[in-house]
Amino acid sequence: MAKKDAYQSLYVVTGNDVESFMLDCFKPRHDGYQIAVPMLYGAPGVGKSSLIAQIAERHGYAVLDVRLAQIQPEFVSGIQYVSDDKRSTVSLKPAIVDRVEVLRAETGKPVILLCDELTLAAADTLSAALEVLLDKRAAGFALPADTRIVAAGNRTTDTSSAMVLDPPVRSRMASVILETTPEEVAAYLTRILPASPLLTAVTSWLTGSNAKAHFSSNRMVGDEATFFTPRGLEQGLRLAAPYVTDLTDLQNNYAAALRMASSIGPVVWGQICSHAILLGTVKPASEVLSNPTANKAPGTTEGFIAQMGAIYRHVGGMLPGKARDKAVKAVADYLEHCAAGNKEMVRVWSTQITREVRALLCDTIKATRILDECGAPGSSLSEMAGEARR
Repeated sequence: MAKKDAYQSLYVVTGNDVESFMLDCFKPRHDGYQIAVPMLYGAPGVGKSSLIAQIAERHGYAVLDVRLAQIQPEFVSGIQYVSDDKRSTVSLKPAIVDRVEVLRAETGKPVILLCDELTLAAADTLSAALEVLLDKRAAGFALPADTRIVAAGNRTTDTSSAMVLDPPVRSRMASVILETTPEEVAAYLTRILPASPLLTAVTSWLTGSNAKAHFSSNRMVGDEATFFTPRGLEQGLRLAAPYVTDLTDLQNNYAAALRMASSIGPVVWGQICSHAILLGTVKPASEVLSNPTANKAPGTTEGFIAQMGAIYRHVGGMLPGKARDKAVKAVADYLEHCAAGNKEMVRVWSTQITREVRALLCDTIKATRILDECGAPGSSLSEMAGEARR
């Protein structure tokens, strides 16, 4: 759900919202140009360019990612030379137009031109890029008619070198702030990375309560040298996963620590290690749900949260049908079994889960009654689950 943000009164959107927003912006006006240029603000590493690449792949576009902070103005404005009659200057076709045309010809697909790092671009480069953003032309040379343009950049609250765009520029774009959720990052990592014990620990941590503090609309938090971002997490996993076979001894794994902490910071790495130790005691969800009352309830709140996280990932991956309905009923039996021994443990878990998790795992009258009896704060859990399902 989109919500207001203090920065320039823009809306904050998640990855699920961005796709339909971008596609609406791409629709043609009466003159054939797209309705608006979507401008995605977001912290470094939040996943702006990778999200655009995923959307492009799903809808049949090729992507040309131009980092405006890293190019010379002539890439966009073209090289100027004096005309033969010495009365004027003429521009050669800019490289940016050539690149779009070549990519269009090679792929046979319309191109999304991503003007990235817009708020970090040098003044000359930004000035040249404005013609592209506003008129889909560069130095007078038109881009292919089916080209679609997207802009992205950081806010001044993300990095001190970012600048605020002038009002006339902002008024020609549809600007939002991109945020991502732990659940979206977990799903993305699971899709692109090979299965491994470390990936299991990380995705389990992402769907727990501790990860939420690291997904801020202002800045991904962490220590000063290396702060946490989804991009850094992917990088660390690619580097460290080959060195991890035993989750219970993760804190003593120097090779993994070196690679993960250098990518996401020691604070977050320490949290993942602590969670991995708990995860080592978690039983397979299928085993728990096959006989919910026969399994001993976890002895700690942290252990129960980790166990329920495993159950959520198991049930959430099931297709709708009798099997999932049976699994949801088993979840209710397991909650009742655990609440009989420790209502406070179940109550704490219920305050930390998202509305989507609650709707999936508490989709029975029995389960919502149990959670109500455990004293979860706020409105009726049964009403909240029903609202989320709608």
